Amino acid sequence: MEIVRETYTTFPENAAFLKKIFPQDDEEYYYGFLNYHPLFSPDNIYSVKNRNQTIATLWYLPRLFFDKERILLSAGIANVATDPSFRGQGLAGQMMEKVLKEAEIQKYEFLILVTEIPEYYQRWGFQEVGKYEVIIELPSTGKYQITYQNISYENILDAYKLFYQGFQLIVPLRNLVYIKGMEKWNQWSSMFNYKGEKAGWSLLKGEANCSLIFYGLDKGEYFKVFEILWDENIKKEELVSLLHNWAYYLKKNIHIDLAHPIIDYLGLKAEKDSKNTIMIKPYWDIDLKWVYLPAPDYF
Repeated sequence: MEIVRETYTTFPENAAFLKKIFPQDDEEYYYGFLNYHPLFSPDNIYSVKNRNQTIATLWYLPRLFFDKERILLSAGIANVATDPSFRGQGLAGQMMEKVLKEAEIQKYEFLILVTEIPEYYQRWGFQEVGKYEVIIELPSTGKYQITYQNISYENILDAYKLFYQGFQLIVPLRNLVYIKGMEKWNQWSSMFNYKGEKAGWSLLKGEANCSLIFYGLDKGEYFKVFEILWDENIKKEELVSLLHNWAYYLKKNIHIDLAHPIIDYLGLKAEKDSKNTIMIKPYWDIDLKWVYLPAPDYF
């Protein structure tokens, strides 16, 4: 058995292997990264081969983050998978060791991942920063002055940068190529797809020009918002009122993913997601509480 880096020629085998391990996601999800991610290439994938057959794999995706006007070089760990017949042999750990050495050589600021088993990654110095969700419960009374509009990628990107800079958060760098690709590959993920309906961006308007931008999906029992942005001039009381009126309009609860500093600003109660934990391994001096990975940017 040996650890190799994948190529464009071997990529289809890797995608087929991941589909076997994670049957809930469409194989097109992996091709979405190949076709649309501006920094991705198959040699970012480490795999363990046994007689030329993939038995374990780990994706190592270069990413850029921005901290106000400073660009940070990072990488995301994703699609860590081992064939059930070969588990317990430390294959994922061997690939991780390769990645950690590569990160040092490339002088990354930090590595970031989303996992259900945070204790597994603590051995390599990954620290838990968590993932938090606010639930806006269906109120007994409200208003129906809610409308939806399409919104251009350009307007989304302008709002994105201003919004997170206003909160002084360190978030992924997005441009037109990236945000278009992000919507392409996410449509094939089980997280952003419910009974054939796919998550998307919209502009929501309430009363007196109070509006917000969101990336969300109706999941039947509740409405899921993976990311939400609003103009800094909107008062937080008006925003919270708009959220409650939105729940009244939908006649169901709204589940919203938010960074912890934003939750504190709004004064809302949050629940920690135990199934999706964000973890970071810093290589330089960086305050991890300000690093935020929005769900649409998950690897």
